[in-house]
Amino acid sequence: MMGYLKKLFNSFKSAFLYVILSYGVIFVSFIFYYLFGRADIKNFLVSYASYVLVIFNLIYVYVLFKKYDIKLEKCNNLLVYVMLGISISCIFNMLTIGFKSNDVVSVNACFLIFSSVIVGPLVEEVVFRYIVTNRVLKFNNKFFTVLISSLFFALMHNGLINFIYAFILGIVLNVIYLRDKKLINLIIIHSSANMISIFLSGYNEYILVISVLMLLECIFILNRKYL
Repeated sequence: MMGYLKKLFNSFKSAFLYVILSYGVIFVSFIFYYLFGRADIKNFLVSYASYVLVIFNLIYVYVLFKKYDIKLEKCNNLLVYVMLGISISCIFNMLTIGFKSNDVVSVNACFLIFSSVIVGPLVEEVVFRYIVTNRVLKFNNKFFTVLISSLFFALMHNGLINFIYAFILGIVLNVIYLRDKKLINLIIIHSSANMISIFLSGYNEYILVISVLMLLECIFILNRKYL
């Protein structure tokens, strides 16, 4: 048992390091912010922390690409994976719109898209799928690999609603990754899901119905592809 837990911990080390460094960068940045005579931590978190994190993420993912010699292959089913990400995000958002917090961080729209649609999915898929999932798979079967990796990915997100969403999305991403081992597919799904969620502001039954039909179509196409 102890040997298994040790392997599990070692599998998550890169993700733990990523989280620790993220908070560390925020803390160090605030210290410099404070030294320049600005002691308002709330203003720092709202106005500057997001920009600091994006810069850190870009540097971190660049280091990971170099360290693991990661190459992004061409995606052969771009439209299907875009539709899959959009449908999952729309369905979940429509079903949980009333339970979400209305707190919104005021940032530039272009920056929000760049950070949540490009940078965020890129670094998270490298850390949580390419590294964590591959390591967990070495001493687990596919079922437990998907379950453990998805649960760990969900635990890295704050709030019950975000936890549930991240767990569901994590399962989808892990299943697809274990089938074709193509990182680019996961980034496209993740990016599409994040992109559409930016523009969803209220419940709409038509969006829900269309999204369910879109999801079923994606499942049909992907099942046919993997058969």
